[in-house]
Amino acid sequence: QGMTAVVDWRPGELTFTSITAYRDLESKWAVDADLSPLTIIEDIIGLEQRLFSQEFNLQGRHGSLDWLVGLHYFDEEASALGGVIIVPEVATVEFDPVFGVPNPLFGIPLSTPPCIVSGCWQLVNDHRARSVAAFTHVDYGFSERLSAFAGLR
Repeated sequence: QGMTAVVDWRPGELTFTSITAYRDLESKWAVDADLSPLTIIEDIIGLEQRLFSQEFNLQGRHGSLDWLVGLHYFDEEASALGGVIIVPEVATVEFDPVFGVPNPLFGIPLSTPPCIVSGCWQLVNDHRARSVAAFTHVDYGFSERLSAFAGLR
């Protein structure tokens, strides 16, 4: 879930713009890690992200010169979690249900730590990013068909 708000204010010949964004994301999913028709190993993945950004810019025109100046702030926290589930019941299936080939794990007792069977979560990546930037952009029109521009961040 998230939101974005853009506000423009035009005092005279200038344009002031504020762009605010916020996102809060939580997601979990699983992937068949062994790529076989049997459910042997499942990777479980989770992602949590919180992001806030704010930009202010002011733009105007003076003769043939268009200009823009601005400030930008960005703050993000994200954590990616991952784990593995080994399904011990796979040892009770004698033949692959799709292709009919013998299951090489049939009859082999799979003793795995309870944590892996139930799906342990372990931290894979923890991320924090903050940035602040000032920027400008100018565009000078020499004629209707020729202009030059420059920018700096």
